[in-house]
Parts: sequence; C-alpha cells; structure tokens
Amino acid sequence: MLMTDFDYNKLAHNSLNKFVATVYKAINDNEYDLILAGGDSGNIMAWITEVIYQELRLAVPKKITLPTYRHSDEAETIIFDNRILKSQINKSVIDKKLTNVLFVDDEVGEGNTIRGFLSALAEVTTDRPVVTFIAENEDFEPQSVPGWKIDFRIPQPKVDKVWNAISYILPYVDFVIPTKNVLEPVMSELNDKQVMTTLLNLPLKEWDNGHPRFTWKYINLCNKKISNFKDLQAGVQKYMREQISEQIDVVKM
Repeated sequence: MLMTDFDYNKLAHNSLNKFVATVYKAINDNEYDLILAGGDSGNIMAWITEVIYQELRLAVPKKITLPTYRHSDEAETIIFDNRILKSQINKSVIDKKLTNVLFVDDEVGEGNTIRGFLSALAEVTTDRPVVTFIAENEDFEPQSVPGWKIDFRIPQPKVDKVWNAISYILPYVDFVIPTKNVLEPVMSELNDKQVMTTLLNLPLKEWDNGHPRFTWKYINLCNKKISNFKDLQAGVQKYMREQISEQIDVVKM
C-alpha cells in the first residue's frame, strides 16, 4: 500500500537523476562489453542505460536480460535456482572475451537477482569480468557473491518501504491509468513497474511451470484494447528520453 502523504513523483525523478549520473560516470570510467539486467525492473533500467549511451552518441553495448526470480514458492522461502536460465542466454551475444560488464537495476535487497543472473552467466562462459553494478541499495554486500569482482556503485540508498521508485515517474492520468485499466483485470497484484515496462514496449516476466520467461502477451492485449496504445508508448518513450537528456546536460555542467 502506498503512503498517501509521500511525494512519489519527486522521488522517482530523483531516482532517475541519480541513476543517470551514476551510469554517466561509469561509462566515462570504463568500456563495457555487455549490459546485463534481470527481471522487469532490470528491463527498465537497461532501457534507460541504452538511452544514455545514445544521448552521448556512443556505441551501445550488446544486452542480455533474463527473467530472473528471487523465489520459487509463494511463501518466498525457497531461493530459485536461476541457472536454469542459461538456455535463454544468446551465446552469440558473447562474441569476445568479457572484461567489463555493466549490471543495472533500480534497487537491490539481498542481491538474489544479480546472484541468480551471474550463476546463469557462469554456465555459458568461463570469463569472470569485472561487474559494475548500479542500483539503489538496501542490504546488499558485494562480497556475498563469491567468484566475482563487483564494483558496486550506489546512486542513493533505497527509501524504506518504497519499491521500484523510478516507476512513479510517468504522468499518471495520460499514460498509467489507461494501461492499468486493461492490465488490472488479467494480472494479479499489478504494480507500476509492470505498467512502465509495458509502456516502454518491453516484455514482462512470467512464471511458466517453473520456467521463467518473458512474454509479449500483455503488450498485445493493450494494443487490442487501447486504440492509441502505440501512441501512448511513443509518448512515454519521448517523455523518458527528454528526462534523461536533461539530466545528462546537468551532469555535464
């Protein structure tokens, strides 16, 4: 449940600005072989990272996203073994020795997403690149992921009891409400992160008999139910690009 007296939109803009600034510095510090991201929020942050590269007129690294899950049971007591996702890694993307990779997410708790992703990656390559990990932090400690050198960069601490803060950045009436009206009847516990992912034209992860996957069916549903949904998506992407571009200009000053 959202806190009604909290300014989520202000927090979202601050989260985006801090993330853009942190990625900007990381890109200036290193040349990356891959962009890595897990889950719905990772999909969003990887999209933002690609836009940062584009705004800087730099070649965008290849990208691997995986539908990682933290747990395999509803009680959230059994840690899911994401090594099963190795079959979803396009090995042709890894076309050279991996030296530096950029892993992005909106936030990190204990680190199950990055830990699960790296365990899947280790199944398809013996390379152990330096992993620059960018995410708002709650409880993560890089040394908790043995076998990997992680350069952990924190845009800002995670705000207590607020998750996926960046997803509250979208204009609510124009973009969020029409999409929610379509998705709420067919998705249990729909959240703003999933709405934002859909509006950015990115697939959502789903649980398919123990096999996580990304699906486009919710975007297809919105296209069917909302006559101008492609215009809504274009509007959201334009809005996000403008926000990112403005912050890059601030960082450059």
